[in-house]
Amino acid sequence: MFSLHENEPNPVISATDLSVEGEGIGKSHQGQVCFVPGLLPDEKGEIEILKSAPNYATGRLLRILKASDDRVTPFCTKFEICGGCQIQHLDYAAQLIWKRQHVQETLARIGKINTTVLPVIGATHPTEFRNKAQFPVGQDPKGHLQIGFYAPRSHHLVNIPSCPISTPQINEILNQLRYHINAHDISIYNETTHTGLLRHLVLKYSEHEQKTWVTLVCTKTKLPPAFLKDLENLPHLGGLFLNFNPNLGNAILGRETRHLAGNETFKETIDTLTFEFSPTAFIQSNWSQAKILYQKAIEYAQIKPTDTVWDLYCGVGILGIMASFQAQTVLGLESNPEVIANAKTNALLNQSNAVFEAHNLDQPLSESLSKAFPPDIVLLDPPRKGCSEKLIRNLINLNPRQIIYISCNPSTLARDLNILCQNGFSVQTVQPLDLFPHTTHVECIAKLHAS
Repeated sequence: MFSLHENEPNPVISATDLSVEGEGIGKSHQGQVCFVPGLLPDEKGEIEILKSAPNYATGRLLRILKASDDRVTPFCTKFEICGGCQIQHLDYAAQLIWKRQHVQETLARIGKINTTVLPVIGATHPTEFRNKAQFPVGQDPKGHLQIGFYAPRSHHLVNIPSCPISTPQINEILNQLRYHINAHDISIYNETTHTGLLRHLVLKYSEHEQKTWVTLVCTKTKLPPAFLKDLENLPHLGGLFLNFNPNLGNAILGRETRHLAGNETFKETIDTLTFEFSPTAFIQSNWSQAKILYQKAIEYAQIKPTDTVWDLYCGVGILGIMASFQAQTVLGLESNPEVIANAKTNALLNQSNAVFEAHNLDQPLSESLSKAFPPDIVLLDPPRKGCSEKLIRNLINLNPRQIIYISCNPSTLARDLNILCQNGFSVQTVQPLDLFPHTTHVECIAKLHAS
């Protein structure tokens, strides 16, 4: 019988694990599961019950009765109220151990896959790594400008003067933008009344060019001229864009992006290769770790000179172009035509013979592609939702010798691997990498071989 209720005296919970949201997971003496933000594994805490459901409860940590040896003081003063990080209070080495365990348990529970997960490749620099950030813009009740991140499990915007996991260059230009938005009295979008101009700021810092690209997400297509002129003269500005988003709802970007000033694209490098990105193209938030991710994926692929390689969800073509210098043929597919244009430019830029085409990977692959380029190796890097069932079935029918699956979501990775393993593939290696320290996010490379 479950016993944790809102009106009962404060119970004591011992945490044994973390949830994917970074909450401590424990059980009452009667066995009811309870989720407690701020409580770490191996800790005992007194809590206040906030919600009691038939199968679980949520609580607020009142005081720690027994602290974990892995508890550390968060380095960010906004940690407890900002939703940007979840586990800053956990020692970084312990974060990596938990992430490995999380991947191992998720693969076993969802995918029924019992394989040894390798130790997580941690970040050399667990702070000041974030080269891409999306900041909501709002106002407090007194009308003061707020730029930052939403508090956990809420739509309350926490003002962030400086984010210690972002690069210093991101923080520098963010505060310059804050100054000019205030100086020009730019109207801020109100989600209740649907009035106001500015909704979000999207900042991307190029390590290679040492400049920052700024996209202002607005409800109109023009900025006040004096404001625009000041932004054009921002120090270390790489490019300036306006994304037009007049739509209701919480989608950050609209469909139309206009170039306002500076360069229309930015570049990053991996070894001797250079890759160009448009402002809306996906780029990993930790480029230093992303380079290791891509290099490991190509290493695991073990490409032969006679191989045909498919790069699915290819983005700007990074994996496909890296593979093209080892393979005979490379075909990259991606649904976004603008990003495919980046990929084609990058192939030319790097003198690669990789071929890129726009194709909706949630739809069946054309027979002409399958017949013209039957793959020996498939490189997969889907979004968080994983691969569509149609694509998984296509892969099974294509029967490549090897699949290299890059995933940012262990749950959907486990789901997809389960289907592949029931249809002639076996998991050889799972290598997690930490691209987002102090959060519960973890990236994985899974190497599959046709049985």
